[in-house]
Parts: sequence; C-alpha cells; structure tokens
Amino acid sequence: MSNWAKTALCIIGLIVLLVGGNITFFSHRGYVETTAVITKIEEVPRINAEDTNDHKVYVQYEVDGQTYEQSSDHYQFDYSVGKEIRIYYDPNNPTIISGSSNVAGIVFMAFGGVIILVSGILMLTNKKTKQPQNREVCNER
Repeated sequence: MSNWAKTALCIIGLIVLLVGGNITFFSHRGYVETTAVITKIEEVPRINAEDTNDHKVYVQYEVDGQTYEQSSDHYQFDYSVGKEIRIYYDPNNPTIISGSSNVAGIVFMAFGGVIILVSGILMLTNKKTKQPQNREVCNER
C-alpha cells in the first residue's frame, strides 16, 4: 500500500472519529433535557430484512404546562410502555425531540479509532521494512 493511501486512510479515520465525537457530544446542543413516558411501542418491519424489526417509540412529555406526544426511532431493548426515559427537545419547537442514546456516536468514534490505529501500524511497519533496505544500499558503497 502506498504512503498516500495510508495517509488517506488515516484522514478518513480521523473524519469518522470527529463525526462520532460530534454526534456524541454535540447532537443535543441547544436542546433541553426532560423526562418522558413511553405510551406506545410499534414494531415496524425493515425493508429487505426477514427476521428483524425496527421500533417506533411514542413518548409523552410536558413543556411549560403543555403536553406533547411524539414518536421517535430511538429504541432500546429494555423499553416498555409506562417507562420513564430521558429525551431532549428543541426549546424553539418542543415537537422536535431527540433520544438520549449516544450509541451511534460511540460506534463512529470506535470505528474511526480503529481505522487510525490500522493506518498507523501500516505506516510504522512500512518504515521498519524500508530501513534495512536503505542500510544495505549504504553498505554496498
């Protein structure tokens, strides 16, 4: 693998890592945390998948004395109707909500870290294998 390809791989890993960090640490920026109660959970069949389903979670929460009920694609295996969960809502439009999970961001950060680690190992092993070749050339003179 050429040096530019290893460098490109490292840059891609860094971008994936930064996207994950953004999702994890800044996706709720400006949103307000509140407690919501799960009112309904629907199973939604996945397209092109035979044995798994997605879930749509309906939650009810209150903002400034007004009750809202919204749906979210954020689902965890331990969710059940009546359970209280943490959500975030946009204070300018409380009908816009976000779940509290950072799983996607953590996965991105881990994947980006692995890519950077692999590209770093490839760069180091390339340098170690090239050094003896350079020494041989110097000794022949």
